[in-house]
Amino acid sequence: MDRKEATTVQEEIVRNCNGITEKNILLVLSIAESAMSHGYQIHIKSSSIEVNLPCLKEICQRHNLALDNSKNDFAVVYRPCFIHYAGRTETSV
Repeated sequence: MDRKEATTVQEEIVRNCNGITEKNILLVLSIAESAMSHGYQIHIKSSSIEVNLPCLKEICQRHNLALDNSKNDFAVVYRPCFIHYAGRTETSV
């Protein structure tokens, strides 16, 4: 996602998800070819990730973003890369 969209989503997370503040969020530019996304990712480190999963999932769904919350106190919001195969599209993650 581009920086403007990442900033908009970040603001929405801070406004709607209790316990997550700007201090908990880092915008990270992903430039590696093997990355799960291109553009900006939103990295969130907070002890309230698990409590806020419904809120985060709703925001991600609204913006067609993916959420990786494989760790209890850390989550990544990103726009997944897509792979095109002869007539069909699949995410690479």
